[in-house]
Amino acid sequence: MIEYGVSGAEKELLRGVRSNGIPVECFQDISGERQRLESEYSEKAGLAEEEIRKEIEELDAKIGELRQVIEKESSRISEINRLALVKLEAELKEAENVRPVPGKLISYLLARVKSYLKGRRHARLKASSRKEADRLLRNEYAALKEVKDRCEYLKNNSASEIERKLFPLVRQLEALKQIMVSSDYWGAEGELHVIEKLRTLPDEYYLFNDLRLELEEYITFESKKLKSAQVDHLLVGPSGVYVIETKNWSPAYVKKVFRENSFTPYDQVRRSSYLVYRYLNGLKYGSRIQRGYFKFASKEMKVQAVIAIAGSKIPLEKSPVQVLFADSLSSHVLSREVTLSKGDVKKIVKQMEHLFPK
Repeated sequence: MIEYGVSGAEKELLRGVRSNGIPVECFQDISGERQRLESEYSEKAGLAEEEIRKEIEELDAKIGELRQVIEKESSRISEINRLALVKLEAELKEAENVRPVPGKLISYLLARVKSYLKGRRHARLKASSRKEADRLLRNEYAALKEVKDRCEYLKNNSASEIERKLFPLVRQLEALKQIMVSSDYWGAEGELHVIEKLRTLPDEYYLFNDLRLELEEYITFESKKLKSAQVDHLLVGPSGVYVIETKNWSPAYVKKVFRENSFTPYDQVRRSSYLVYRYLNGLKYGSRIQRGYFKFASKEMKVQAVIAIAGSKIPLEKSPVQVLFADSLSSHVLSREVTLSKGDVKKIVKQMEHLFPK
């Protein structure tokens, strides 16, 4: 089999993977890249955990040092306050012996005022010696609180701290995990499976992947306007032309689509196969001269619509659309009678080749 283009679903998937900074060349690389990232995360998480453990040990040691500093400074300040109290008490006791002397009334009054102020200071110092120590040590207490808070945080949040340290790696790994359960991933897997099965066909068959066709003007199909279509796979060979729409859906998603009566795979492949038919038989719908030429000199190219199932079954409908499992595609194609000559096949292939850059 001769192949043109690559899976459109795979291209879209790889764009999403690379947008997260993950270098992959093909679909098969994704699983290996996830394993590599998980291995790297495991290794770096172990190193980060050891770093956190060491930081906790250092913080515990720092807490001990700061407590010693505070205790030492607190003792020193308490001793200074004690000595100040002893001195004030001595001065107050001495002031009690001062008596008024005739002619020195002013000196006596000044002495009483000083004694009063010292008494106030003595009472204040005695009542708030602890507060005074705390005030003088506010920087040390602030440093101690900061270290204790950091240490407590690390002990209670080591897992989230590891995630923070490894954030770029975690982000890539989480993105990859989400991608690998996405519809894009299953779609790419399904299309690649179909391509792999079709590659067993002989070289008389040509496969066009991710084919985009656009007509020169709109046509009407099932009461709706139609001008372009994206075809998963277009297969051309002796047994005919096949428009293949691949579906790799879960049972739940199949039920959802058909329960809601939304745009089903049947609708999709009928539209795309009709557009391919119109593209291959354009003269049939052209001017009078073109229609005449088509009638007498051209052969009508019929198109078979196929839904290739790579996942769960879909409900069968009374329709010309063939529903086949991906594994049986090649045998189905080869079992059909020959309807196209080598010249017919080459003519169709030539019409399609220009849509794929070399």
